[in-house]
Amino acid sequence: MQATKILIVDDDPLQLRRMAGILGAHYAIDTLDRGAGFKEALARYAPDLVILDIELPDVNGIALCRELKAHSETAATPVVFHSSHDTLDERMEAYEAGGEDFLLKSMGADELLAKVGIMLEWISRNRLLAKEEQAARAAADAVKHDLSEIGIALEALRQMGVSDDMQSLARVGVDALSDWRIDANVQVRVGKDKYTLNPRGHATPLETSIIHNSRLSGPVFQFRDHLALNFDHASILVRNLPQGDAVKLQRVRDLCSVLGEGLDARARALEVAASLQERNMVLTSFAAQAEKALLQLQGEWRERQGAVAAALQALKDELEQDFLRLALSKDEEKRCLVTLGRGMTEVTQVSARELAADMTLRTLREKLAHYGRQR
Repeated sequence: MQATKILIVDDDPLQLRRMAGILGAHYAIDTLDRGAGFKEALARYAPDLVILDIELPDVNGIALCRELKAHSETAATPVVFHSSHDTLDERMEAYEAGGEDFLLKSMGADELLAKVGIMLEWISRNRLLAKEEQAARAAADAVKHDLSEIGIALEALRQMGVSDDMQSLARVGVDALSDWRIDANVQVRVGKDKYTLNPRGHATPLETSIIHNSRLSGPVFQFRDHLALNFDHASILVRNLPQGDAVKLQRVRDLCSVLGEGLDARARALEVAASLQERNMVLTSFAAQAEKALLQLQGEWRERQGAVAAALQALKDELEQDFLRLALSKDEEKRCLVTLGRGMTEVTQVSARELAADMTLRTLREKLAHYGRQR
C-alpha cells in the first residue's frame, strides 16, 4: 500500500527538520523552505496533505493556499496551516483561504502526530463520502435517464393509439427514436400499402430496398452500425447503432423493440379497420341494390294483382250478360255461378298469399333501408 504523502513548507530549517523527523516515521515527506517552487512541487509530488507556514520570506502562505484552491487539479488537496501565532484573525484568514486546520509550531510531537492523524482520517472519510456521493449521483442520473426514456416510450404508444393512417403512425415512430437520439427509418405496412419515413423525410429507394431485403433475412438483421428489426406490419432500420458499448447497444435494441411492437400492433389494427370498412361498403352497396330489386318486384306483384282482379270482374260481368242471351234455366245459371264462384275463390286465395309475400318483401326492404342508413 502506498504511503500517505505530506508536503511541509516552512522557512525555519530547525522547525522543518523537526516536523519531517516526527512525521517521517509514519508518512512519506517532502519539504520546501520557501514559496518558490510550490506549484511545481504540487504537480511533481501530488501530496495527500500540505502543511503550510503562514509567514514565508517570499510569499504569504495564505496567498499560496488561495492559489492551490483556485485550480481544479489541486482544489481537493487539504491544507493545514502552521504558525507561531494563535490569533483569531490568523485563523479566520486561514479559514477564508480554504484551509482545513490550524497547527501551532509549539505543539509537541504526540500532539502533532495526533492532529495529522485526525486530519488524514477526515480526508479518508471525505474521499469515501465523495465517491459514494458520485456513485449515488450517477445512479440517480441513470434513473432519470431511464424515466425519461420510459416517458418517451409511453407518450409514443399513446400517440400511436390515436394515429389513424400510416403517415401519422410512421411520424410518431421517427419522432420517438429521434428523441432517443436514434437515427432510423420507420416503415409501416397496411394491406398492400407501405409508408417509409426518417428524420430527413421520405426514405430513399435504397433504404426502402434494404428494409425489403432485411425482411427476407428474418426479424433481426445487423450490418456494422446498422440494425433492422422487422415485424409483420412494421420495420425499423437504425443507422447509428452504438459500437463498443454493449450496455448502450442492448438499450437501443430494447427501445427499438418496444417501439416496433407498438407500431406493429397499431398497423395491424389499421389493417383490420380498413378491411371492415371495405366489407361494410360492399354490404351497403348490396343492401341498396337488394332494396331496389325488392321495390321493383313488389311493384310488379301489385300490378299483377290489379290486372287479375280486373280480369275476374270483367269475366263475371260478361258471363252475366251471356246468361241473359243464352236463356239458361235457373238451375243451369246457378250451377255456372257456383263454378265461377269457386274459381274466383281460388284466385282470391292465391292473391291473399301474394299479399302476404308482399308484406314480407316490404318488411325486408325496410330493414335493408335501415341498414343502409346506419352505415
